[in-house]
Amino acid sequence: MTKNIALFICPIIKLAGRKFAFVDKWKKEKMENSFVKLPAIKNGTPDWTYMESYMKQVVDESEKKIDYLSVLSKSNL
Repeated sequence: MTKNIALFICPIIKLAGRKFAFVDKWKKEKMENSFVKLPAIKNGTPDWTYMESYMKQVVDESEKKIDYLSVLSKSNL
């Protein structure tokens, strides 16, 4: 698993666990019975290429914004 695929999947897994209250923790047995939807290709296997490219785009856009804010903050000093 690449870093970008992990960045795509982690929020989905966290979201799946939100429905469990603190008292009703999301334990191993409940995790194994939970269903997490991922983008898939026609044969039903996860579309790893899509997840990789989507997150690469998100990361690239975020880095551009961070660079812009960094330049902007330096010019205001």
